Amino acid sequence: MESNDLLGTEDIVVIMVCLAVPLIKGIVFAVKERLSSMKDRFLPGERIDSLASVTISIFATYMSAVTLMGSPTDVYVFGCMYAVNHIGFGIAFLIGSFTVVPLLHPLGISSVFEYMEKRYDSLLVRQFFVMVTVIMMMFFMGISLLPPALGVEVGAGVDYSLCIIIVGSIATFYTLIGGLKSFVWTDAFLCSLMFVAFSVLIARVTLTVGGGNSALILAEAGGRTDFNQISPDPRERHTWWGTVLGGTAFWLFFAYSQSTVKRLSGVKSITSVKLTMVINGFLVIIYGAFVLGLGMMIYAFFHYKRCDPLKAGLIKNRNQTPPFFALVAMKDHPGIPGLYMAALFSSALCTVSSGINSMASNTLDEILKKPLARYSELCRFFINKVFILFYGLVVIGLGFVAIGIEGTVAQKIITIVGAFGSPVTGAFLLGAVSLKANKFGALVGGAASIAVNLWLVIGMHLHGRKIRPLPGPPSDMCFLNTTLFSVENDSMTSELPSTVDVVTGEVDPGSDPYGFTFFMYDISYVWYGVIGVLVTFFVGLVVSMCTSRYVTKETDPLLVFRIFRQCTAKVSSTKMDVYEAEAEAVTYTFTVNSDPADVMNKTHIIDGDDVTQVQYSTHL
Repeated sequence: MESNDLLGTEDIVVIMVCLAVPLIKGIVFAVKERLSSMKDRFLPGERIDSLASVTISIFATYMSAVTLMGSPTDVYVFGCMYAVNHIGFGIAFLIGSFTVVPLLHPLGISSVFEYMEKRYDSLLVRQFFVMVTVIMMMFFMGISLLPPALGVEVGAGVDYSLCIIIVGSIATFYTLIGGLKSFVWTDAFLCSLMFVAFSVLIARVTLTVGGGNSALILAEAGGRTDFNQISPDPRERHTWWGTVLGGTAFWLFFAYSQSTVKRLSGVKSITSVKLTMVINGFLVIIYGAFVLGLGMMIYAFFHYKRCDPLKAGLIKNRNQTPPFFALVAMKDHPGIPGLYMAALFSSALCTVSSGINSMASNTLDEILKKPLARYSELCRFFINKVFILFYGLVVIGLGFVAIGIEGTVAQKIITIVGAFGSPVTGAFLLGAVSLKANKFGALVGGAASIAVNLWLVIGMHLHGRKIRPLPGPPSDMCFLNTTLFSVENDSMTSELPSTVDVVTGEVDPGSDPYGFTFFMYDISYVWYGVIGVLVTFFVGLVVSMCTSRYVTKETDPLLVFRIFRQCTAKVSSTKMDVYEAEAEAVTYTFTVNSDPADVMNKTHIIDGDDVTQVQYSTHL
């Protein structure tokens, strides 16, 4: 790549300052809380008073560098329909506010896996889905290291492998020393960088091309504004059916995930927890609008300059389009290109750090809970640190593997989460909806879902059709734009073959790579989440019905959604003052319409409508 001087000294300073913030914050919290309980710092259940910090932290964890780079890339290459996914993301959070919050938070459950063990009365179910989630999160975190790596390769000519090692090491270090509050507060800072970067870049393009209306005209001319994709055919890459339903199923995993539930368990009030979920639902939709705007502005900019950077040889693959755009569009404003690069670095940092912490906690609290029960708290503390270091190294290694996965960065994430995350969501919904669901159904349903999704993913990768990208911007002025791109290369105006791969730039030798093949292999990646949830749910339900005679213990009504609890609980239709339901070792006493003002410790608000208090008394 010839263009290796796009990052100036000011940009490098901005990047270094932004990366220093999480490190300093982690050290401050480590010193400030050196006398606090190690369990409170690293394990679930920490109480965090700031609603705003938790809300932004949840949002920033998943609105990561992947969306900062991958989402605009998808809009730039394939059009605006990708942004509709964010409507599904928002719906998932809204669903979570009325399902997972009233179900888990009142019982003090800080892990969806803890819920699964209670609901299915099986440690094996808990550990199975923990391992599935850990595998998925490792790949997720590895992919999250790609955006800053690819961005630096564009701007400074530094090999992306070195950048992967640097970002992964920083994320591991400040997760290692800072505890939960460190990345909760740091995420708030990192999140602000993403919105600032989006706003500055969109404003810059608007001024460059002569106004927002002109930018939209250019984007429309390139076919980037077509929202009229309503076909129900699942083979179509993006349609309203696929993006909304698929986006909802995909994002439900995050609404129920360990990282989200862990943060929510630290909020004292159930009303605040619900509000956090609702706000996040609207935030991801707003973020989708920014993604859409930036993707279309990037196309408008290069259309206006009449230069496609991939055809010009200025970038190696389409995923590098957004950072290259940021660097050349803001080149006359020292420090601003560095702001976008800092946002890539910082958002990747907060995502990876949160994921590493979640995986370490899952391993310690879910898989090794019983073996480590006899060890002291100090010993468990150091074991937790060892797992943080271990997963940090694994994520760095998978960052090198992720570059070979086909598709845009955003597509890689949705594919991985669809394959491995949807079985967890399906098993959770199965248990929360049906009183008849049992451990056999959950295990068989989850395994069947993983098998089906892996078959689809591998089949698509090996035999599925390629998706034809929209025509790129004109390329006749690339060579003449040397003052903009600072590149002199006679091959800049050369045209690539029509069968060039949209991501790798490699020529496909097949005669018709865009033609339909076997139906199942051509299913769009956005449907993997829907398929995984449905397979887990219905296979699990059938297996549960077939094996019901082997499970004699009745399900505690408190472990299903309230609407199904009301339909199945043997309670009079008239309001009662007290209802007692005995579970394995705990008696729950419901007091209707009581004052929740003094609800503390082991007494939790269970619902904001009728039942407001739960009092625990053990039989042990």
